[in-house]
Amino acid sequence: MRKKLNLLLLLIIPWTFFAHTNNLIERNGHSKLSPKVTLQKEGIKEKCGTIQALIDFQKGIRRPRPTSGPKYIYTTHFIIHFDTIGNDATTRAFAETAAVHAELSWSELTALGWMMPPPDGSNGGDSRYDIYIRRISGYGLCYPESPSIYAITGLYPASHTSYVVINVSMSWGDLRATVIHEFHHGIQFGYSVAEWTGFYENTSTFIEDYFYDYVNYLQSMLRSTNEDPLDQPYQPICLSYINEYTGALWAHFLDEYYDASVDTRPLLRIWVLCGLHDGTYTFEDIDSILRLYYSSDLKKALGHYAIWRAFCGTVNDGRHYIEGTSYGDIQILRSHSSYPASGNEGTSAPIGPGGCNVISFTNFGNNRVTLNFDGQNGYDWACYVIGFCPDGNSYEYRIVLHPTQASGSITIPGVEFNKIFLIPVVTTFSAATPGLTYTYSVTLSSANKNIESEELIGDYVGFFISPNPTKNNLRINYFLPHNTKANLKIYNANGQLIKSSEIKSSDNTYIWNRTDNLGIKVPNGIYFVELKAENKTIKKKILLM
Repeated sequence: MRKKLNLLLLLIIPWTFFAHTNNLIERNGHSKLSPKVTLQKEGIKEKCGTIQALIDFQKGIRRPRPTSGPKYIYTTHFIIHFDTIGNDATTRAFAETAAVHAELSWSELTALGWMMPPPDGSNGGDSRYDIYIRRISGYGLCYPESPSIYAITGLYPASHTSYVVINVSMSWGDLRATVIHEFHHGIQFGYSVAEWTGFYENTSTFIEDYFYDYVNYLQSMLRSTNEDPLDQPYQPICLSYINEYTGALWAHFLDEYYDASVDTRPLLRIWVLCGLHDGTYTFEDIDSILRLYYSSDLKKALGHYAIWRAFCGTVNDGRHYIEGTSYGDIQILRSHSSYPASGNEGTSAPIGPGGCNVISFTNFGNNRVTLNFDGQNGYDWACYVIGFCPDGNSYEYRIVLHPTQASGSITIPGVEFNKIFLIPVVTTFSAATPGLTYTYSVTLSSANKNIESEELIGDYVGFFISPNPTKNNLRINYFLPHNTKANLKIYNANGQLIKSSEIKSSDNTYIWNRTDNLGIKVPNGIYFVELKAENKTIKKKILLM
């Protein structure tokens, strides 16, 4: 996963965009279980009072605020309400620590461009944001309350004020993660309380992990439960109750793969549009942002998300999820080593949007491999093929499917690969898509390395930069479709081209030694790396120190 930017880099990111999200959510404590068990057994549903609070709120059921005080800590932006005696007893030190983390959360999220929660008038004492420390089930909750000034003026029609409640005691690591997680829900409610609930939790869990990667439980959740996007990849991106947390992997994908903007990150842009767009149009708004800024769309994103999940755990290649090695492997539906081979979805029928399977193939000899796919008619599908080379490299292909029959085939050089993944994925937007059926078959043909006459198409393009910021050489790890050439350019902060190179898919890595096209070392400052390939352009910011 992405490590947080250092303070210097945060400070140079201007506040140019605002964001939207709706949903009340609680940060739940998850034990690091082994072997894998269902989180349901930990009583997670009982701890998710926030989600239920939002459901109640959308039904018109309102909950009264906790009683004010009786003790307070006032900061620039917050009032911390607590008590040192009775059922809600905590310590002043705990309350002060919560206040420190609240102000830090305000500063960090403001630096990334998020709009802070709207003022709530005199509720809780004054217009500062209220955090109540009370004895509750779970770690923390955030409650929407009343239409905000942004709703009244029509800027964000579903914008609401909110307040946070956190439990009376927890470790310092859990406390800071809980505060930023729940406070981010308050930010989301400032944009809307009408969105698809799963995306709220995806985003806040991602935010928590982005800033406090070392205390977040996402990695242990992905390893300790069988209800997640890796053990149950056939599930939709996060519609189930538990997957709303482990579904932060979807938010990580959006942030890492589409981090192509100069100043504004993809999730932020998505939430902004959700806030401006009255009603529940989460899928449509994600699609619009991907089309507008990233030369992509939601269907492609769902397909690429399936590919990224396939590169977790022992399959991680360092070019997909930054911390993919710390996750478990994606569940393999079926493995084949003799041919011809065929099969179907079995008991793991993909459910849209984003539900997928991974079928593995090995033992091709000196042969070509033809893969055929036929998905259930009437739904949108994508089908990808990943070829793994003995040297650790990999290539992505896309099977071109018939627009109405959802069927197609591809032939690739099996002699080049020691393993192949077939990855069918549902790209239909509707959250109500049932488990879908499909069939596949694989055959080998006589040895022939030359398959240039075959239609080999890929649309998977991206790159990572490390380290960033840096004082020395910069490593750019990129991924391109098979047999693809691309242009990599580096610009200074004034938009002047200082370095241009042609790269090819077989290399995967480009090292920039901080020199321009004339070999002259460039000064410290902000630069932009631009990769153009397959009619797609990706640009990322770097900082040289």
